[in-house]
Amino acid sequence: MAEFATIQLRYAEASAAVECAELISFDRHAGDDPELYAGEEITVADRIRCRRNQAYVTKLAVQAVEALNASTGGDGLHLSNPVQRAWRDANAVARHVGLNWDAVGTMYGQHAFGLEPRGQY
Repeated sequence: MAEFATIQLRYAEASAAVECAELISFDRHAGDDPELYAGEEITVADRIRCRRNQAYVTKLAVQAVEALNASTGGDGLHLSNPVQRAWRDANAVARHVGLNWDAVGTMYGQHAFGLEPRGQY
């Protein structure tokens, strides 16, 4: 399987999505820990940006498992296949309203355009 260009491409896509998610997750601005530990107030903008980043990292995780799942062929449909399980798990997490990109991304856009965000931030 390693010889197939499509498998190589799917692996490259999955690994890039994972590395991007790690960069976002571990960036100082991805979380508000420094401000929190310093006793500073966490602003609405900070909270919404953090929620946006969490939801986008979840979206990237789904992209990664989608790429891997696309390379499994028919065997990927079997419940015993670990890639299928990862695909289901990532998609289940992404459907939580707090990590759903459509819900959180819209809220971020509303705030960016000066509108009152709809949802919990």
